[in-house]
Amino acid sequence: MPYELCFGPEFFFAEGEPYDRSDLALNKEGKPVSLYSAIVLALEDENFRVRASETFDVRTYHLTATFLLEKAQEVDTCGTLSNPVDVWLDPQGWLRVEVYDN
Repeated sequence: MPYELCFGPEFFFAEGEPYDRSDLALNKEGKPVSLYSAIVLALEDENFRVRASETFDVRTYHLTATFLLEKAQEVDTCGTLSNPVDVWLDPQGWLRVEVYDN
């Protein structure tokens, strides 16, 4: 059952993201603790980039963390409310990223 993204601003951006922080917001296990960091990590995976490019019908060089964050906010859906939260980037939920507790 899908849920709305009913989280505070720190869920979307960790302190200093995206401009005043040189590293990603990761927990002790190296998992992203903000949606922005989860998207940046996902974009490092070529398979994810190709799937996202096909999903949104854009060239891979147009895929930015900001673009995908906006898509996630438009869709406003996650599959779970517990750790990790799987955030849908497209309305069908084919493209997802996971955000973990700190």
